[in-house]
Amino acid sequence: MNKVNKLLEHLNISKAFIAGQIPTDMASLCKEYPDKVSGIGFIGATEIDGSPFQVYAARTIVFSSDRGITHSAALNFQNQAPTIKVVKFEGYEILPWTDIAIDRASELAGGISNFFLNLDFGDELVLEATQDGKIDDIYFSIQGSGPALVLLPFMLSAAQWDPIIGELCKSFTVIVASGPSLGFIPTLEGRASLPTYTSMFSTLLSFMKIPNNGRVLELGCGTGALCRQAINSRPDLAVTGADINRYLLNGAYQLADEAGIQVNKYFEGTEFSEDLFNGVGQFNLTFSDATKIPFPNNFFDAVYSVTVLEECDANQALNEIYRVVKPGGAVGTVVRAIDMPQWLDLNVEDELWSKIIIPPQLISPSGIADKSLYGRMADAKFKDLIMFPYLFSANRKTDPTIYDWYLRRAYQSLTEDEQMDLGAARDNISEKRGLIFSQPLHCCVGWK
Repeated sequence: MNKVNKLLEHLNISKAFIAGQIPTDMASLCKEYPDKVSGIGFIGATEIDGSPFQVYAARTIVFSSDRGITHSAALNFQNQAPTIKVVKFEGYEILPWTDIAIDRASELAGGISNFFLNLDFGDELVLEATQDGKIDDIYFSIQGSGPALVLLPFMLSAAQWDPIIGELCKSFTVIVASGPSLGFIPTLEGRASLPTYTSMFSTLLSFMKIPNNGRVLELGCGTGALCRQAINSRPDLAVTGADINRYLLNGAYQLADEAGIQVNKYFEGTEFSEDLFNGVGQFNLTFSDATKIPFPNNFFDAVYSVTVLEECDANQALNEIYRVVKPGGAVGTVVRAIDMPQWLDLNVEDELWSKIIIPPQLISPSGIADKSLYGRMADAKFKDLIMFPYLFSANRKTDPTIYDWYLRRAYQSLTEDEQMDLGAARDNISEKRGLIFSQPLHCCVGWK
């Protein structure tokens, strides 16, 4: 059953406005239950397949940057559905981790309210007491009164919708939905479960040679998928996952709890004593900025970080990692490799291959996403470096969701004509061959 529809039925809501960043979260609701959608808001979507939403064009608002990938996505959707309303944030680029609800709070809250309240949404008002709850694996909280507005997760924003919920509650019954089935969590979990990605992480841990009963930190743990893998492969370790994103930390807690792993939440006001983080086979979760790790000096036996240094001040993060790991402790780092070609198993011209790259705007100005990782590890005083580029893959036949996600990202760097060429090449490939997408990484292990 459609998860968002299940939530609406659980709350006895017959019709609602829907807003979010990831169109696939709402696509099946729009296809299967069109009468339940009063209007749609896309906020900083990096890709929009317009087919499920064209019927709502006049009832759809799209917020985008004035440049970059979200701008292209909005224009492409507008070409498919000319009556949508597009709002551009001038001089502002929406990245996957952008806190748009902080940076453009009044424009976002006002734009959503003005657009939706000017639509003909009927006379039904939803009056709900403030409450929290869960249905299936969807967690929800309700505030305010008025027509129902369901807010779905942003991709990687740490603040999510929190900064503007109070303002939206003045006009709507606001239902904030989250959980393992929504937002970017399914993609992160799917990537981590790929056999080749699991193999990469297993290789990283093997090189690190973490001592028995060691305390280990994953910096930027996201959904905790790799922390769970570390605990399952090395139940003698005491694993801590740290992230700046409370939405992902909550997802990590929910997923670990469902997996039967003992989880300890240290989100606020924790005294970072050794006793709290020594439980072998346990999973500790804490809030942390990668550039300001809250733990004392020389606290962990090992630290690793996977596809995080692209999104922060990488040099500062490496300095912080060096500070919190014990002398002689191992550190493993992995970043995406935009200096190496991605690979799609399609018959396309070499010239087109060269254009299929990770969009550069997905890397922060001070981040690392190339082989400079190795030099920067050395500059941060880590020694005896083991350096290994790695290629992980998603197969269309066995991993269709992840393969399709990467394929859609490949389209983002191409012109409309090039997208047509790539689509034609894809259509000419027999499904029996098993289409493959491969992504290069730079991996490095060193010691303090």
